[in-house]
Amino acid sequence: MIKIIHTADWHLGKKFFQLERINDHDAFLSWLISLLKKEKPDAIIIAGDIFDCHQPPHSAQKQFYRFLKDVSDLSIKVIFIAGNHDSKHFLNAPEPFYENLDIFFKTSVNDSKESSIVLKNGTDELELILLPFFKWSEINQWYLKNKTQLSSEKITSKNEVINNSEDDPDKYITEYLQTYVNKSSLNKHRKMLVSHHSFGQYHSDGTELNLNIAGIESIDISIFKGLVDYIALGHIHRAQKFNSIPETHYSGSPIVFRHGENKQKYLNIIKYSNDNFVTEKIIVPNLRNILQLKLNELNWKEKIDLLDINPTLPTFLSVVLLMEKSDYEILTTIKNYVREKGHILINIIPSTQNSNKDTPDENIEEIYDLEKVFEKFYYNKFPNDTEGFNKNLNIFKNVISEIKEKSISV
Repeated sequence: MIKIIHTADWHLGKKFFQLERINDHDAFLSWLISLLKKEKPDAIIIAGDIFDCHQPPHSAQKQFYRFLKDVSDLSIKVIFIAGNHDSKHFLNAPEPFYENLDIFFKTSVNDSKESSIVLKNGTDELELILLPFFKWSEINQWYLKNKTQLSSEKITSKNEVINNSEDDPDKYITEYLQTYVNKSSLNKHRKMLVSHHSFGQYHSDGTELNLNIAGIESIDISIFKGLVDYIALGHIHRAQKFNSIPETHYSGSPIVFRHGENKQKYLNIIKYSNDNFVTEKIIVPNLRNILQLKLNELNWKEKIDLLDINPTLPTFLSVVLLMEKSDYEILTTIKNYVREKGHILINIIPSTQNSNKDTPDENIEEIYDLEKVFEKFYYNKFPNDTEGFNKNLNIFKNVISEIKEKSISV
């Protein structure tokens, strides 16, 4: 039997309202090492978005490289790909370090590095084909390079490649992906595709970027029917399985990143034996609560007292306080009380009857969700410029964080 741990979307280095999440990631990685010691898998797959930005802080780099060393000491193979938040150049830089460990990775669809690796255990053999995050420009680059060959080449498979149509992006992308998988394949084994993109009719937690490819919001899973037997994905932060052929899973992110996100997190254990796949969802411990409360001048103390005390890390708490009139003294009292209870107050938003009668109970974060506004604005002007968007988003986030930080102090 071949056993694989499937995880993704760690976003090492990510902050929450300028607050570091180092402790969150340290706790998760410590738990994950314990799980690896217990399960003794043949490999662990990290399906992209290892880091939260192209130039992660030193603390995030240290976390990742320490994890690689710890896994290597357990004689477990590490397999990873780049996601849309990762810099392929940054991930490639330590390659000499990777060579001394049992690490296989791919960061770009158009580089010369091997895309396929075969795992073996006893009589079972499974081929993994790595398809990192890709942009529309990379598909164009690949097609121009291979256009002559493609026009005269017939690829043999159970699902014949659809003829290219330059005025039909859907067929264009289909041809590219099917050709990529066929050329990567060693044509001997059952196959697992590992990728980082938007696939199928997924359910989102709203914390992921829109990975639009030439107007196409999601890749049709059925185009891989007959080419691969299983798909392990990253990008969408909510763990989910598709009722599809081939069998397809998002592992989801291992920690909660903001208000309103699904609190229960998972990773997958994939067991392959005798041509069959069995996938088990493993619960990742909830290390920190991120909550938002709508309070008033009469019930605020009662509601704060009802909050659970997380045994690992203190709760991040945002408050909307409904008031008859502005009262600085009660704001200060609530701020101090939250601290006494062991929580971390992100902000208090005063809301008088005249200022905001319709503040929603469950969408307080939307008041601050300017990143989504920026995303819509940027892609409206530059539909295919994902790399430029990521760079400019980081600048935008820093500006917004400085503004939000002022609201933490009342």
